[in-house]
Amino acid sequence: EILSGLVGSEMCIRDSILLVETKERPFYTPNANEEYDRMLNGENYTGLGCAGSARQFLIDNSGGKFSPEFIVVGPLTLSKSMGYYGGKPQPGEGNDGDVGKMVIEACKMAKELHGIDFSQFDYNNDNKVDNVYLFYSGPNDTTIPTPWPHASGVAGGGLVLDGKLVDSYAISQEMASETIRGGYTTFLHEFGYPNFYIIPTNRAIA
Repeated sequence: EILSGLVGSEMCIRDSILLVETKERPFYTPNANEEYDRMLNGENYTGLGCAGSARQFLIDNSGGKFSPEFIVVGPLTLSKSMGYYGGKPQPGEGNDGDVGKMVIEACKMAKELHGIDFSQFDYNNDNKVDNVYLFYSGPNDTTIPTPWPHASGVAGGGLVLDGKLVDSYAISQEMASETIRGGYTTFLHEFGYPNFYIIPTNRAIA
């Protein structure tokens, strides 16, 4: 989790955000790159009922000590079906699909098609990209199945780009449902921001 260990520190970091889609399942959001850049980095962002962007939320809630910049790339069109990366490939796609394949393929495309320098995402100079975040097109759908939102490492190891190991990643979906776009709540959760819940004072806490 990229936010772990940052308490009491002052950091300005860059984090890679890859928008991924498939041919049969493109992004629902028009001008997705621009919209995600506004949602994650913008000033006074009010879309989706938000009171500011994800970046502003993190700056405000760290007392100005944590100031991220999110580099949004894509949409990137993957070579196989969404089900392949979710664990249910289509006929002829093979049976070795998993989310790690999506991460590796998306990172290669970001490098080859957009010239992204992955060395800028190693903020503690340990020769590892500290996090790659993927938003995949559409809603979470267990019938396909799409990848479940989570944070993890690439199974079997990642790949090296610009002298840095790409392994740690997090992922979530574009849409909360077929008609409602998701905001950045799940993004912040997978990014490592803790969840806080309001508990009624007359309720016992287990």
